[in-house]
Amino acid sequence: MERSKYVEGAKHLQSNSIDGYTITLKDHVYYARVLPNAGVYELYDLIIRAITPTWFSTYDTTKGSLYSFLFENSAMGNYVFLDRKEALKRVKYAEAHGKKFTEIDYEEY
Repeated sequence: MERSKYVEGAKHLQSNSIDGYTITLKDHVYYARVLPNAGVYELYDLIIRAITPTWFSTYDTTKGSLYSFLFENSAMGNYVFLDRKEALKRVKYAEAHGKKFTEIDYEEY
């Protein structure tokens, strides 16, 4: 499989300042994953693995988890935070004020 020329040409940084948030490699960030239509309100503890001028890559710290996330720089402060309390507040607010999700059980025949 051939790598994309965009990925090969991407300049990797040790740190970057995004809208006043300074991130460096191996920093912890928190992803407030809110999907009200599916009833998903989750908070992920992530570690930054790669930084470029336009995006950054993270991986999940949960033991046994193989999740990796790629975010644009605009995600910082919207749904990716440096402070866990701020991310948790965003998730709890969305859960309290969001659409109520009810799962429908269907009978099997």
